[in-house]
Formats: sequence, C-alpha cells, structure tokens
Amino acid sequence: MLSNAVKGCFLLAASLLLVACQVADVGLGRQLLAQGNKDAALLNFQTLAEKNIPEAQVAVGNLQALSHNKREQASAVQWYRKAAPHSERAKTQLGKLLARTKPKGDASLIEAEHLLKSALERGDNSALPPLMQLYVSYGYLWPGVQPDHYIAKAKAIGMPQAYIAEIELFRRRGQYQQHWIDIEKTCQTLLAVQPACYAELVAVQRSQKKLLAIEQTVAATKTAFTLNQIDALSVDRVARALVSPEYPIPQPQMAKSLLELIVPTYPDAWLSLARLQVQFSFLGDADSLQKILDKAIANGSIDAHLIYGDLLMTGKVFPMNPSEAYRHLSVAAPYLPKAEYLLGSIYKEGLLGEAEPGKAFPLLLSAARRGASQADLALARMFSESKGVKPQLEYAWAFASLANEKQHPGAPVLLSELNARLPASRLLAANTYYLREKSYRSALPSKLENTQEDDVSSAFTDSDMMTTDALPKEFTNE
Repeated sequence: MLSNAVKGCFLLAASLLLVACQVADVGLGRQLLAQGNKDAALLNFQTLAEKNIPEAQVAVGNLQALSHNKREQASAVQWYRKAAPHSERAKTQLGKLLARTKPKGDASLIEAEHLLKSALERGDNSALPPLMQLYVSYGYLWPGVQPDHYIAKAKAIGMPQAYIAEIELFRRRGQYQQHWIDIEKTCQTLLAVQPACYAELVAVQRSQKKLLAIEQTVAATKTAFTLNQIDALSVDRVARALVSPEYPIPQPQMAKSLLELIVPTYPDAWLSLARLQVQFSFLGDADSLQKILDKAIANGSIDAHLIYGDLLMTGKVFPMNPSEAYRHLSVAAPYLPKAEYLLGSIYKEGLLGEAEPGKAFPLLLSAARRGASQADLALARMFSESKGVKPQLEYAWAFASLANEKQHPGAPVLLSELNARLPASRLLAANTYYLREKSYRSALPSKLENTQEDDVSSAFTDSDMMTTDALPKEFTNE
C-alpha cells in the first residue's frame, strides 16, 4: 500500500498538472485573441470560466464589456463578480464597467468609486482615468472631492487620459469655449496615444465652425482605423460627435461614412446607423432603415426593438402597425423604461382596438418608477382628464410634479393648470401623495437588467415593478 505521504505527493502533482493545463488553456485563448480570432478565443475562455477559473472569467468579462449591447454588459458584470473574490483585477475591471454603463444608476457609480479607489490604493494606476471621469461627470455624488487633484496627479505620472478628463471638466464648468485653442492643440498632440482625442477634435472644430478642419479630422480617423491605430468604438464616438446637438453645423454624411467603414467588424454600429438615419431622414428611405434595424436586431440590439416599435406606433417612417409595434416593444420593455411607457400608451390610446386604461395604468406606473418621465406625465393626464381612473386632481398633481422634477418639457404647463384648479387645502393633500410616491421610489431596490429576451413577461409580473403599495387605493383603476 502507498503511504499517506506518497498519496499526498501524487495528489499534489495532479493538482499542479491541472493548474498548468488550465494556465496553458488560458494562454491559448490569449493567442487566439492576438491572432484576431475573437469568437474562438471567447469560446475557449467561456469553457474555462465555467470551470471557475478566475483568469478566464475576467477574460470573458473583458470581451463582453466591449459591447454596447446591454445584455453583454450585464453578463460581463456577472463574470467579474464571480472572479472578484479571487482576483483584484476583476474588481478593477468591474469598477471600470460600472462607471461606464451605470446599470443601477447612482448605486452603480458609488460602487464603482469604491472599487476604483481601492485599486488605486493598491497601486493600480489604470483605475485613475475612470475615477477622474466619475468625479468630473458625477460630482454631485461626492461634493467634497476635488477632481482637479486627481487630474493633476494623472498629469504628473504622464497619463494622457488626464487631459481628456480636464477637457470634460471645462465643458461641465462652462469653460469649454474659453479653452478652445488649448483643447485643439492638446488633442492634436495626443492623437497617437489617446483615441478619444479624435472625437474631441471634431467637437471643438464644430464649435468653431472649422469645416475644413473637420474634414481633415474625419480623414485622419479613417486612416487611423485602417492602420489599426484606433478601434471601432473610437470611430463610433467620432461619428456621434459629428451630429451631436451640442455643437453647430452637424455633419451626418461624414458620420454615415465612418459608421459604414466599421460596421463589417463592429456590429454595434448598425444601431448607430439606425439612430443616425432616424435623426436625419434624408440619409435613406424606409426600406434602407428597415434593413439597418433588422441587422441591429440580428446582432442583439434591444434599443433597435425600441426604435422599431416607436416608429411603427407613430407611423412616422413606416406604415402605422400597432400590433407589430407591440411585439417589438414587448422585447425591449424589460430593459428600457421608455419601451414599457410606449406599451402603456398603446393601451391608453386604444391603438389595438378600444382604449384599455386598466392595462395601461400598471405599465405606465412601472415605467415611471423605472425613470421614464413621459410615463409620469401620462399618468398625470389620466387622472386630470379622468381617463379610465377615478378623477383625482391631487394624484394628477403628484405625478405632474414628479415629471416636472425630471424636467419633462410638458410638465410645467399641466402643473400650472392643476395649481389653478386645486384650492390650497387640496394642494396640501396632493403634496402628501407626491412625497409618499417619491419616498417609495427612492426605497425601491435597484436591479441589473435581465439578460434574456425571453423574460419579457417579467416586466408585467415583477412585484417590485408593479406594486401600488405606495399609493392610496384610489390610485388603482375604478
């Protein structure tokens, strides 16, 4: 018989051999990725990730985090979380992704800040750029923090991202215009090391109406992409900068040419192309837009379902088709509050036949509680106009106030009308309902988006979304 010591040696040797094989398999995935075979690399990493190998779980997360697809991003978050107990890199990557995608709103940003600060304290300077951007973009969450300090620190250690953060800080402080010359010079210098500068150059050149300079920057963007000096996401950002409403003289044709350049290798660009053509209808006809949306949907875009449903519901581009609109919006509703609002509107307006306020109400309430200000306004109008619910101006005032708080453009007029119709005693009750609903919403648990399109029904059965516990009984349909 073998002694316990010998058995232990065999077990140790077997364990070491297994670890060596796993490391080799991870290395194979990296080799495939370096060769440009992303699909094979992802399959390799996923196989290992399912065996609870943290390095592979981080690798899968990294590949999925690159996507604009919300389901892919949510999956990346899950892989990072699985690896986090065993991997400091997983925690850092999770912080970066949460900071960029905000799946749970401010709660995600607060978690991201904690993860990124911890990484920075461990000496991981890669956490500094996203941490700077958090403090610059969402300073209201950390009023005591001075982003200038972090920008200066990043500059001191030679991080080009520091200049991008500083430019964003100029923009948010209303100092962008006075720094135009410096921004342009800085970005011209940093083009080789900071891809974000291509989009920033377009922004500052549009601000100054330098049309020839814009053309040169777009040409440089195409060359850099062709030479693999920048990735497709950077090109997509330049396309968006070309048509952003923040700056004068949009350039949709240039934006379209950039998106058509990257779409063969960057499927997410189909959604950008669809949005571009919706914004600038002269870029193509209904048939071309339908093909683009179908391509975006085939590549997993939830937002494309929302666009399709919205257009089919309104009849602006395609012939009005409420049934088909309902199908697309049902796919998007679990992920996008606006889609759920539009579903409620279909029932509220009777687009499928007769108006069904009983079905519209819970959808609109759920959408409003998920952040759709349009849904708050629709609820306010239901109660003020007595459409399918017991007439209650107090409740109308409460929802109109919530919509106004979210700066919905239609809210001030309705709120003014309600103020004129309600005596002071009833305004007091209205304010009580408003505060009660607002308090209830702030206490709702934040959730990651579902990751399966098959979970459509969850938007209509989830008690956290559908409950009317915060409301008086009269809020429910009569």
